[in-house]
Amino acid sequence: MLANIGTVSRVSTCRANNRTFTTSIFQRKAGEAKGFGDTLQRDHQEFRRLYKDFKNEKNYKEKQKIANELIRGLSIHDVIEERFLYPAYQEVVEQKGKETAEHSRKEHQEVKELLYKIDNKGVDETDFDKIIDKIMVNLEHHMKEEEQKVFPKLQERLGEAGSIELGNAIDEARSSSPTHPHPSAPDTPPVLCVDT
Repeated sequence: MLANIGTVSRVSTCRANNRTFTTSIFQRKAGEAKGFGDTLQRDHQEFRRLYKDFKNEKNYKEKQKIANELIRGLSIHDVIEERFLYPAYQEVVEQKGKETAEHSRKEHQEVKELLYKIDNKGVDETDFDKIIDKIMVNLEHHMKEEEQKVFPKLQERLGEAGSIELGNAIDEARSSSPTHPHPSAPDTPPVLCVDT
């Protein structure tokens, strides 16, 4: 399985209108043992909260900060799932594991392309709100599939220790993951070893 990686990473925050924005989304506390499902579901909940805040915010500057945090968080989340979750799922879920991982990668690609359209744009620009809405519709479908099908099946196969190990690797990778969408980047990890 994955090499055990520590969970401590940097988190900095800023305050604006009684809202805290993290510059590294949802780092767990050092020593907190949580599995990959808890880690990724925590992200999902934060995306839902940020979208709700975005829709309710009237102040342009605050709305832009929320949009930027959502784009940043989704970009990081996308990469860590493609680097860790889907390869693990493919490896340990024999029946339909590869098919499910490929389906999830296609859904990620759609979101990355939409995020790319609005990255570095202002929330007052044409179609910004419509694109955010479309991202969240696609994302909600994707998150529900993961939460209801992918996470439980992978958790069952990995067991508690494997789940925590995968969660640790995911959390550790956040600080080195891209913070902007890259729709043309590969969606599978590079080959790590070669048979000789």
